[in-house]
Amino acid sequence: SEEYTKTQNALCELCKFSPNQDEIHKILRARQFIEDNFQNQITIPLIAKQVGTNQCYLKRGFKEMYQLTIFQFIQQLRMNAAHDLLTNSKLTIQDIAIQIGYSSTSSFSVAFKQHFGQSPSQIAEIN
Repeated sequence: SEEYTKTQNALCELCKFSPNQDEIHKILRARQFIEDNFQNQITIPLIAKQVGTNQCYLKRGFKEMYQLTIFQFIQQLRMNAAHDLLTNSKLTIQDIAIQIGYSSTSSFSVAFKQHFGQSPSQIAEIN
C-alpha cells in the first residue's frame, strides 16, 4: 500500500551506511549479482536477500559506494549492452530489447533515446 511505502521510505532515511568490511563486501557482491543478472527482472528485495542485507542498507550503501542508485546502475548496464549489441551484432531491435531485459520494444526505445540522445534505429543504421 501507499502508506506502507511511505513508512518504509521514512525508515530508510534513518538507515545509515557504516562501511565495515562485511558491509562493503555485501555491496560488492550485490554489484556482481546485478552485473551477472541485469538482463533479468531483478528487484531490490531479491538482491538484498541474495547478499544477506536489508533493502534500506543495500540501497544506501550502493548509492554511497557508486554514486548511483541500483536502478540507475541497472539502466546503465542495460543501455551499454544494448549499444554494444546494436553496433556489433545483426540482432533486431526487438531481440536486443528482450535480451537486455525489456518486455516492450517501445519502452526500450524510449529509455535508449533518453540515455544516448539517439534512437536504437539511428545507432543501428550507422553500423
